[in-house]
Amino acid sequence: MLVLALETATRVAGVALISEGKVQKEIFLHYRQTHSQTLMVMVDEVLKECEVGLNQIDAVAVSIGPGSFTGLRIGLATAKGLAMGSGKPIVGIPTLDALAYNACLFRGTVCPVLDARKDEVYTAFYKSDGSCMELVDRYRVCSPRALVDDVRTRATDGVVFLGDGAVRYREFLQQTLGDVAVWVPGNLAFPRASSVGLLAWHKLRGGGIDDARSIVPVYIRLSEAETRLGLGAM
Repeated sequence: MLVLALETATRVAGVALISEGKVQKEIFLHYRQTHSQTLMVMVDEVLKECEVGLNQIDAVAVSIGPGSFTGLRIGLATAKGLAMGSGKPIVGIPTLDALAYNACLFRGTVCPVLDARKDEVYTAFYKSDGSCMELVDRYRVCSPRALVDDVRTRATDGVVFLGDGAVRYREFLQQTLGDVAVWVPGNLAFPRASSVGLLAWHKLRGGGIDDARSIVPVYIRLSEAETRLGLGAM
């Protein structure tokens, strides 16, 4: 089974091809260029180097948030176009699930943290047994201080942090949590298309697919424009 996976939920852009549960090719780009400039170029490169045509893949996987509103829309629109254009199923993977999966070999509590701006983060808590990851809390948006308070009530034996939010607030988390805070290596700190693809591959094996026409991003909170509309400012 071949799964083409896209990751655009943060400033990181990623494309990966998963073959029978193994990463065949992955491109990871953390640079100033926008996803609209780079994503299809990366898709074309991955397929070309793996000598795979779009008609040969079995599904398109995409990170569906939370994350950057613009990035999520670009990724999902691209995934929908690829899936519907090739007649293949689409599989949406929550971004926090995919990010947590980067630390699946760790045993204990895993806390992916994405920068939500406005001095807030997107986060959730997972339990890992060293191979499987289980979500034990809802996806939510909160302040770094509220996250620290939650960590103190949940875990005292170490929490693995990863994500651009953990990078941004690392000094604060380290100062307030001390040795409880554990950090992944830099290559695992950001969302990876390969993790999106591997989770999608497992989901597909269980018969899980999404409707390309109705799948939507997981935003958690309203966009700035929607907030202003709700307040009557527009």
